[in-house]
Amino acid sequence: MTTEHDYPSLSQRGENLAKFTWDVIKHAMNHQEDFFVSNEVLTKRLKICQQCEWYDIGPHACKKCGCPLDFKSKISIESCPIGLWSEHTDDWMNGKFDKIAKEIEEGQKS
Repeated sequence: MTTEHDYPSLSQRGENLAKFTWDVIKHAMNHQEDFFVSNEVLTKRLKICQQCEWYDIGPHACKKCGCPLDFKSKISIESCPIGLWSEHTDDWMNGKFDKIAKEIEEGQKS
């Protein structure tokens, strides 16, 4: 361990975080199987939403959080704002995030 180096400035750390976040989003769009729930989980989530008092049938959205359900319900790390369904993170936490981070890091080296 060293005490000779300072951390990057707060603005640089923010820039690094923003870049990493953008890289994760790009990767997720190119490797959707890593980021989205199965059709079975999606169907369960949407059925729950459609029976909820906060469901707005017109835009197919949640009036509690304002999210369009066509998008929110597909993302594995999303959850219902009133707790009717939670993150589906088993696969995500069991290596998919680490795999994404490694692929992004390797891509930056080349």
